Amino acid sequence: MEEEENLTDLVRRLRDEADDGQVTLDDAMKAIGSRAIGPLLFIPSLLAISPIGEIPGMSIVLASVIILVAAQSIVSSDHIWLPEVLRKKKLPPDTWSAALDKAERWTKPLDRYFGRRLSTLVRPPIPSLIAAVCIVLAAAIVPLALIPFAVAAPAGAVLLFSIGLVTRDGLVIVCGGAVAVAAIVWAASTL
Repeated sequence: MEEEENLTDLVRRLRDEADDGQVTLDDAMKAIGSRAIGPLLFIPSLLAISPIGEIPGMSIVLASVIILVAAQSIVSSDHIWLPEVLRKKKLPPDTWSAALDKAERWTKPLDRYFGRRLSTLVRPPIPSLIAAVCIVLAAAIVPLALIPFAVAAPAGAVLLFSIGLVTRDGLVIVCGGAVAVAAIVWAASTL
């Protein structure tokens, strides 16, 4: 069932997850299911592309997060480990509701453009292969951190992969693969 739902359905399922109005990050991760790797790769890759990634040492920290998340995804595709402090943190009902309202405003237009293309690329074992490629890309970020804005290419590929995994859109994954190949070739020639 999870395979068929679009992003708006996923947000609505997250809203249903809040039984008494209180929800933990663990509850949200369980509701997201195997798609959890997408947001967990999206955030550090987006930060690496942004000016935050240019802060000395920050791109290396973000690459480490990408490696940890991707490695966990390979080992256990249905469960990503987070520290218990984060997993058990209760989100206030008004904050949760406001966040989901904002998310739903974004997901409705995104659903028109993403999803259900080349769907074989989002079925196992492909997500594990994508995670392995993300590890290679994140490893390339470390030496590229010495060159201004050089981390954008590998981080951009990880970003596209994360969007493809969350939206279940194989075409976005193909685009991520093309950027990944270009980033790896460019990194190899630069270093």
